Amino acid sequence: MTQMAPRRALPGELLAREHELSAIYENVPGILFYVAVEPDGEFRFVSVSRTGLIATGVTREQFVGSRVRDVIPPPSRDLVLGHYREAIRSGRTVRWKEVSVYPAGRKVGEVAVTPLYDASGVATHLLGIVHDITERERLEEALHQREERLAFLLRLNDALRPLIDPVEMQDVTARLLGEHLRVNRVSYATVDGEEFIVTTSYENGLPPYRGREPINTFGEALREACKGGESFAVSDVRTDARFTDAERASLLANEIAALVGVMLHKEGRRLAAFCVHSATPRVWTHDEIALIEETAERMWSAAERARAEAALRLANQKLRESEARFSVIHDRAPFAISLADMSDHRLVSVNEAFERMFEDSFEEVRGKTSAELGISTVTSIDALAEELRRNGLVRDYEVHRRTKSGAERILVLSIDPVTIGERQFLLTTAIDVTEKKHAEAALREREQRLRLALEASAAGSWTWDAGTDHVDWDEGFRLRYGFPPDEPATFDAWLGRVHEEDRLQVLALLDEILHTTTKDVWDQTFRIVLPNGTLSWIQSLGRAERNAAGDVTRLTGLEFDVTARRQAENALQARRVEEHNRELRLLIETAAQGIVSVDGQGTIVTANRALEAMFGWGPGELIGQPIERLVPSSLRDAHVQHRIEYFAAPSPLPMGARLNLVGEHKDGSAFPIEVSLNHIATIGGGHAIAFVTDVTERQRAAAALRERTVELEQRTAQLRQMASDLTLAEQRAREQLAKTLHDGLQQMLALAAISLEQQMTRDSQQGPPPGPLVEAKGQLEEAIAAARSLSVELFPPVLQSSGLPAALRWLADWTRNKYGLKVDVSVDPLASSTRKDVRTLIFESVRELLFNAVKHAHVDRVTVELAREPGDMLSITVADQGIGFDPGGLVDGAKAGQVGWGLFSIRERLTLLGGRFDIESAPGRGTCFRLIAPADTAQGSTGADAPVSQAVIRPTSRDIGVASARV
Repeated sequence: MTQMAPRRALPGELLAREHELSAIYENVPGILFYVAVEPDGEFRFVSVSRTGLIATGVTREQFVGSRVRDVIPPPSRDLVLGHYREAIRSGRTVRWKEVSVYPAGRKVGEVAVTPLYDASGVATHLLGIVHDITERERLEEALHQREERLAFLLRLNDALRPLIDPVEMQDVTARLLGEHLRVNRVSYATVDGEEFIVTTSYENGLPPYRGREPINTFGEALREACKGGESFAVSDVRTDARFTDAERASLLANEIAALVGVMLHKEGRRLAAFCVHSATPRVWTHDEIALIEETAERMWSAAERARAEAALRLANQKLRESEARFSVIHDRAPFAISLADMSDHRLVSVNEAFERMFEDSFEEVRGKTSAELGISTVTSIDALAEELRRNGLVRDYEVHRRTKSGAERILVLSIDPVTIGERQFLLTTAIDVTEKKHAEAALREREQRLRLALEASAAGSWTWDAGTDHVDWDEGFRLRYGFPPDEPATFDAWLGRVHEEDRLQVLALLDEILHTTTKDVWDQTFRIVLPNGTLSWIQSLGRAERNAAGDVTRLTGLEFDVTARRQAENALQARRVEEHNRELRLLIETAAQGIVSVDGQGTIVTANRALEAMFGWGPGELIGQPIERLVPSSLRDAHVQHRIEYFAAPSPLPMGARLNLVGEHKDGSAFPIEVSLNHIATIGGGHAIAFVTDVTERQRAAAALRERTVELEQRTAQLRQMASDLTLAEQRAREQLAKTLHDGLQQMLALAAISLEQQMTRDSQQGPPPGPLVEAKGQLEEAIAAARSLSVELFPPVLQSSGLPAALRWLADWTRNKYGLKVDVSVDPLASSTRKDVRTLIFESVRELLFNAVKHAHVDRVTVELAREPGDMLSITVADQGIGFDPGGLVDGAKAGQVGWGLFSIRERLTLLGGRFDIESAPGRGTCFRLIAPADTAQGSTGADAPVSQAVIRPTSRDIGVASARV
């Protein structure tokens, strides 16, 4: 077969196909576009279908030939170019969702681009299609918002349903709406005239917004909208033309940039407002505004329902409480209550007090009249009926009634007509005053008896009623105060009889009774002046009666004339004073201390014999002399000034405690004295009493004591120096002995051992060395070791070369190696002493204490602590948890001379060096030794404050039963 060449399309066919493709390109439902890929990587639109031009609002001239980056809006530009490059790189169709804002509005599209390549594989074009889904997105968004709105309303209903408090409902609604809309503030406010009262406010990132605000805070235009019941929305306060500059500034000051307000009306009245605030501008959607309105309405309805239910519950509760109160009053009233039918006077109801009073139960009296029950008679019933007809009610009507057992009761009746439903009843209350009447009769009898007693006791009585301010005096009172029978009883008349010097104390007592609640009875004695000028003494006894509040309601008093008794008491007192003065004069005259009395002018009024003898004067010679006569002439002028100042401000003054005073004998010789001053008031202006002591012998004794103290201090310093010298001498002896052992004995023993070793070596050539030689060699080695150990023990080199801390550590190791006692050492590296005697004494003392622990404490561990204390002192503590002992035995042993070198020697050495030695111990409670020694004080120091000797036994606060000794 012959291959046929392909047929070439005719020009007409090409034109027809071009028209066909163009029609398809322009009318395809989607947006088609064709983009050229330029060599420099830019993309340029070649063509766009008509659908794309309509959808975007961009002309064909703006599309075709323009770079893609110049047409696509900036928010989506980088996304689109990135997907173009991805399609070219991957060689496949790339799809994405794009949201852009074009002149025609916001558009949402699903985009797909496919790359086209030439024969060499280079991308030349992109073919794209866009499906406009803007409307679908809007519908889906609206559906989503509706679902969210319904879900929110359901949540709101669920949250409000169990609540009964309207305020809590407002709080929950504001919070849920604020969280749902993601706003900054939601407020609920009631309307009071032209003001808002913000009661509930939810805040998110803003300060609280509560209190009162004028309605025009939100602008005059919005205020008018509120009046009409319209809701209002503001998307941007800064640009909204409805606000003035001042209104805009006020809102922005409260961080309100956008808001929605809903007014709640009822029967044409503004009741409340519900507002939503945003701190930034916000475009409120129709759905959001509708949701705010519906939320406000639901909240208001729920709150109103809750208020109504609460009011109903409160009304029912009050009704029940009222019924309960009436029932309690009726049933438990202390007086009888009965209810009878007005038509036939038959009883319908009675309370418990009625049943007790008349000894009948309710079942026995119901339906019967009081006459049928035998309580009253027909005559008395008729009398009550007449009283009721005449006055419409009965008040405080006294009657006599019989109980079931026949006892007579005196009652006070009150009867009131009452209407219950459509029936008329008589409500009767009966108060039993039988006991009161009997008590009144008994009181009248007691008053009569009291009157007789008052007449017999010659006393007068009086009463004062606070309610009426009425004063009543009986005949006895008037007789004792000299008031005639016709003179009115008044407080001022009585007070005028009281002596003017006693009025203040009488009025003070009366004020205390009237204005406090602590004084209910009184017993007071005072003077009165009778009209004839006679002075009498009155003893007033009485009692105050008070009400429940503590206020005085009545004062009752008895007045006794005690003039004769008072005069007898005064005479007895005068005799006692005279006797006392006589005894005092005798005491002053026989006193061993000098006593002198001086008036305000410095004149001697009295001087006892001891003072006269002290200053060398004869009996009575000093009386009338100036007190300066007893002062040396050189000091008299100054003494006069001191005396004047003392009398100007007198006070007890122990002068000898601060001054070295000197007195002058009659012969002019001076002597030391001590003076104590006191002041006594007299009619003439007061006297100064001086107690004078001659201290000549005391000063001589004090001087002798000072001399002995100085001598003792000198000897103490000598003893300290001797103790230091002794310690150093012992140390030098130890050191010399150690050197002798090391340089002498050890060397000799070492030479002997070498000689013996050489001899044994020579003898070994002839056979084994003899046994005695081998034994002698072993004994020499033991002697060398013993000498070496003894040399170190006598004089440890570390003590002098490395200081006390290192020496104590060496001592701990030496004790463990020699005795198997573990010693825990804790030392302050700076706690050492420059004094050789102190270092040596402390070291040897600690060694002695460790040796005692090995012998007596029965322990395997001891602690040693070395520290530096304030005052340049060293503190060394040696403690164990062993069997302990009674430190008191040490002191007793020391007194008996039974304590040897050990602890007593440590005490004595430390004391003489200016330190001390404390022991705390008890049987079975362990032992703690504490050594205190000076650190760097010069060896020749003789500090006066260092104790010569201390030895006390004292209980410790650390442990009851643990004794302590300072030695």
